[in-house]
Amino acid sequence: MNKAVDGGPLSPLFAWITRRPRHALCLSLLILLVPLPFLADLVKDTRSDAFLADDNPALVYKDKISAAFGLNDPVVLAVVDESAAGIYRPQTLRLIEELTAGIRELPNINRERVTSLATERNIRAQGDDIDIRPFLEPFPETAEALADLREAVSNVELYSGTLVSADGQMALVTAEMIDENEAERTYRLLHQLVEEATTPPGVQLHLAGEGVIAGYLGAYIDSDALRLNPLAGLIINLTIFLAFLRISPALLSNVIIVASVGITLAVMALLDIAFFVITNALPVILIGISVADAIHIYSEYYALRRQRPEAAVESVVRETMANMWRPITLTTITTMCGFMGLYLAAIMPPFKYFGLFATLGVFIAWLFSMLFLPAALVLTRPQPRSTRHGGVDGFARIANGLGQASLRHARVTLALAVAVAAYGLWAASKLQIEE
Repeated sequence: MNKAVDGGPLSPLFAWITRRPRHALCLSLLILLVPLPFLADLVKDTRSDAFLADDNPALVYKDKISAAFGLNDPVVLAVVDESAAGIYRPQTLRLIEELTAGIRELPNINRERVTSLATERNIRAQGDDIDIRPFLEPFPETAEALADLREAVSNVELYSGTLVSADGQMALVTAEMIDENEAERTYRLLHQLVEEATTPPGVQLHLAGEGVIAGYLGAYIDSDALRLNPLAGLIINLTIFLAFLRISPALLSNVIIVASVGITLAVMALLDIAFFVITNALPVILIGISVADAIHIYSEYYALRRQRPEAAVESVVRETMANMWRPITLTTITTMCGFMGLYLAAIMPPFKYFGLFATLGVFIAWLFSMLFLPAALVLTRPQPRSTRHGGVDGFARIANGLGQASLRHARVTLALAVAVAAYGLWAASKLQIEE
């Protein structure tokens, strides 16, 4: 029988939790539920400018230029016609007209800053007079009129190669957003407009521009999170189930995950910190980190239960927490220090906030592992899985086997470790920076 390790400064806490598990459970749920309503106020910031501090000289100067000249994030719709005539076909020109009109009607689009062949005018001299008329008025239907339009556009350097490609295969519809914070909604409306457009054979439509990229990233964050977070949760839950062959460890670990991720994002919203592009990785990282403490606690709990099946659950839980609080706390502190290093060393705000709130998420996972999990163990009283190898489960046997193999072949193990490390250093030298 193992002698219980002193719980140190947390002994009174563990004693209270095991005596009043329902109180501890209610306190845990209160800590979780109070900040969650603030999640509704969390906003996304997918701008490239978000990677610069507000007082960065380049950003300050850009804002001054934008304010002086009324320049906002551009939105570009490219109409590509691969036919021999290029965009100089009646059906393609009609499409450009329709798309231009549709974009001008979208909310958050500056109607006066929409530019295409359907909005621009052709200026040419006729004797002593100057003839100014829209390129598409009257609308060119005949081969002669289409040839005249092509010649007129190619003669205007302002439009040839910019509004229409030099080979005539592509034309652009450009626009500007009014509020860059509405980029995602604007992108969705533009995408819907493109999807609903009837395109002639051989014609393709493409969205581009800084405003579209920002909007796409906003939509990408949602779709990516809907795939990554459930997948990460599924893998973690499956791993925990295979480790203990019990459902309760996975279910209770999910509470710690929800607390770590939910409270962290809620605090971000409360402090008016935006959800940046790289923040999308934060929930996945916290999902993996949050359950580490629970796995250690469950492993110790089940081991003690096998050793002392007659002991009261409260006593086993207290001994479990007394044995595990110190190593769990130390690993939590080292992990928090690592993320705080990112916060202190990074220059770009998204990375600084990533490090700061990852630190918070790790702390919350530790807090719920110390407060919620022992109370849940007392209330649920999980039983260890029966084994036929002296109380040692399959995972323990595998770990013991690996440990014995490494001891028997210590030099080979060290040589392999050095080789892997050397290869990693060499591979790291091949990294290419992509900003």
